[in-house]
Amino acid sequence: MPSAAGLARTIYDHSPAFLRGAVGGVPFGWRIGRTYRTTLRFLLQSDVWGAEQHRAYQTERLDALLDGAIRRVPFYGRYHRLLGRPALRILSEMEPIDKQTVQADPERFLNPAVPADRTYRTSTGGTTGEPLKIILNKAGFQIEWAFMVCQWMRAGFRPGMSRATFRGVSFPRGGLWQANPVYDELQFSPFAMSPENLGRYVQKLQQYRPDFLYGYPSALTILARHYEMHPDVPVPKVKGLLCGSENIRPGQREYLAQVFKARPYSWYGMSEKVVLAGECERSTLYHAFPQYGITEIIDRASNVSQAVGVEGELVGTGFMNTAMPLIRYRLGDYASIEAHTCDSCGRAFTVLGPIEGRWRQEMLVGRGGGRISLTALNMHGEVFKGVMRFQFHQQAPGCATLYLVVGDNFNEARDLAIKKALHDKTGDQIDWTVTHVEDLPLSPRGKSLFLVQEIEGADSLVM
Repeated sequence: MPSAAGLARTIYDHSPAFLRGAVGGVPFGWRIGRTYRTTLRFLLQSDVWGAEQHRAYQTERLDALLDGAIRRVPFYGRYHRLLGRPALRILSEMEPIDKQTVQADPERFLNPAVPADRTYRTSTGGTTGEPLKIILNKAGFQIEWAFMVCQWMRAGFRPGMSRATFRGVSFPRGGLWQANPVYDELQFSPFAMSPENLGRYVQKLQQYRPDFLYGYPSALTILARHYEMHPDVPVPKVKGLLCGSENIRPGQREYLAQVFKARPYSWYGMSEKVVLAGECERSTLYHAFPQYGITEIIDRASNVSQAVGVEGELVGTGFMNTAMPLIRYRLGDYASIEAHTCDSCGRAFTVLGPIEGRWRQEMLVGRGGGRISLTALNMHGEVFKGVMRFQFHQQAPGCATLYLVVGDNFNEARDLAIKKALHDKTGDQIDWTVTHVEDLPLSPRGKSLFLVQEIEGADSLVM
């Protein structure tokens, strides 16, 4: 039998527009559900816990997760001999897994004790290849929302505040925006941000007057460039920018803050629901929620650790998904552990250094196989004024193409300036070609693809 919240969502999805609009009159917490409300209360209470309280909570949750997974989930049955030992000791003896491990036999990761009608299917974005199909507990939907709201509150957000959203959701054919009153948002399509449509977007934003902008940093940057190129158009007075699903690149954070006169707030999460980490009120470093799961790092020598100073690939064990538990799951993203308590806010959360996205998607290959991080190529300086969107494309080491979608006031001198700026960054490692295009394809979820990397085996050049 579906849950009350699930039944309510089904009724909402099949209701006429005027009834959907009436939902906005119901307090936000009651729209989402009881699990959301109780989880948010718990998160706000535990936000001030010390390290020992968090460790005790993690141990309790991990013990239940591992016991259920080892006893019931076929893949983890190999660890049955470890049952009865302390949870953290069991975890330390389990081998990390990755997306390919799960894709090879996903049925072996399913928990038969969780009824199918209490789960739903989703998938990863597929930025590194074939998307991973995942089964999640339905209750996790409300729990995830509580975590999101809890961290957004650090940026001044409060439940019930309005958002203009730029994310890759479904839109009616030809639609540029649509109301979503359940979540107090007006959704704008990131697939249709042409100069002509952006003129319509800013008019709608003037009418809507959102409290926050929410979306991919790349989409918000396109919007910011439109305002910059049309100084007569008033910029919306927002309380902040909620930037998710993509890394904010060097210079991009400052650029967005300059245009919108508000703080861009960012966080790190993924469809697999094993790690969630957001900035605090005073720092742009990511703070991993200890209530969400266990965050570790695997270094180049394949050692898994939580020690301060360790650098390597992020590994997560999430607490919320018992339907398809992912234990010590390698994320393909790289960071360092900076501290276990933030000096700025005082939270006893693991503090991560800057996160590099999936490395093949973020690296150019120079002459001789040297790699060049895209984060080193600042695409938000004055020299790139008038560039609406861009994409790097590489087919062979030592040469690359930068495709640009530009505004009307762009000229040949800007092209030359951009080529010079790129050459100044990469030296003789890369020969650059700059090409103008009418449009650039987005990923199926509406994200900008910053790099199309076609070099065979580019991943092996990273580690």
